[in-house]
Amino acid sequence: MKDLVDQSKFYVYRFMCYNATPIKYYGGEISTNEATNLDKATHYAFYTEQDVLLYTVGSQLWGYNYTTKKPATMLKDFNSEITYMAFERVSASKSTDIAIATYDSGSKGKIYKYNINNNPNTIEITPIDNCEWSTDLKVVKLEYRYSPF
Repeated sequence: MKDLVDQSKFYVYRFMCYNATPIKYYGGEISTNEATNLDKATHYAFYTEQDVLLYTVGSQLWGYNYTTKKPATMLKDFNSEITYMAFERVSASKSTDIAIATYDSGSKGKIYKYNINNNPNTIEITPIDNCEWSTDLKVVKLEYRYSPF
């Protein structure tokens, strides 16, 4: 959530559902002093295994641990506008997979799959082998059909 008065402040809340009743178990402030350019982000995704927020700014993918409040880390610069980014659990049933799509007029569209490490001390991503695809399209959404999920 973005603070309506101070545009450099954001808030994050985590809830659990207990007997169909949501219970807040974490609430905290995120400042753009720590989460670089969060106010300019176009895509956001929360990693469920750690207190990590991934966000994109232009061609860059950033990671921020909102409980340790260490400065955000630029995880990768794709050198093309990021048009889609989300955790992708459907194709391999893994909570660590991230799908990213980019586009520029020269090389057109690309879709990548990355893996995020499950380490509370550092945020790192690694490309998944054979998971880079080229397309002439500007991908803004991925959807799996005929999936059990």
